[in-house]
Amino acid sequence: RNGAGAYTSGIINLEKEEIMYIYVGGMKGYNGGGIQKPTESHMANEGCGGGATDIRLKNGLWNNSVGLSSRIMVAAGGGSLSHGGDGGPGGTLRGMDGIPTTDPSYTGANSCGYGGTQIAGGAKGYHNFSSSTTLPTAGSFGIGGKGENYYGGSGGGGYYGGGGAGINLGGKAAGGGGSSYMSGYPGCIAIQSETNQVPKVQVYSKIEDSYHYSGKIFTEGIMIAGNAEMPNYN
Repeated sequence: RNGAGAYTSGIINLEKEEIMYIYVGGMKGYNGGGIQKPTESHMANEGCGGGATDIRLKNGLWNNSVGLSSRIMVAAGGGSLSHGGDGGPGGTLRGMDGIPTTDPSYTGANSCGYGGTQIAGGAKGYHNFSSSTTLPTAGSFGIGGKGENYYGGSGGGGYYGGGGAGINLGGKAAGGGGSSYMSGYPGCIAIQSETNQVPKVQVYSKIEDSYHYSGKIFTEGIMIAGNAEMPNYN
């Protein structure tokens, strides 16, 4: 199964006629899900991590650097599956690692991609497959990593994307989930400015560490990882 996406909610005060932009994540790479160059037989399930959904202050192409920096809330996407191994769900402060397959025909449990965090993308999975044409990549700010070939799952999008999975001696592994973010949520770490995506701090210590450079802050924040029960939309 592809990893399920995370849930975020909060309350924010806005000025009259103030505009914000909502980007809804999707498959095939939109809004940060890692993506391979899929073959016809693998296009439906493998190689594509789930995209994040976010609220941002600037519009434009989803992967525009200024737009990504302007995100004040991010609900992470999940990583993609691979032959029985489940993609890591989108996480809260940290994305979930890819879940290795239990199929005894395959090996490579340590090849799964890792979840994104508040300060870095998820690490790529270990790979040891000499015939690979595409190697796994780590996640990065807003973007999930690519999986190896067409059998290593890719990372989910998020505040920081999950890592892509590798292939270990013929084994196949799943991608990691992205991390979520909310300005004003305990444990989150904001970036420094619109043009500087370096985290404010390396280790969270106070609520101000989470405040977005815009000054926009949510209260009564809720984050739920993709592997937990979700609120009923009613």
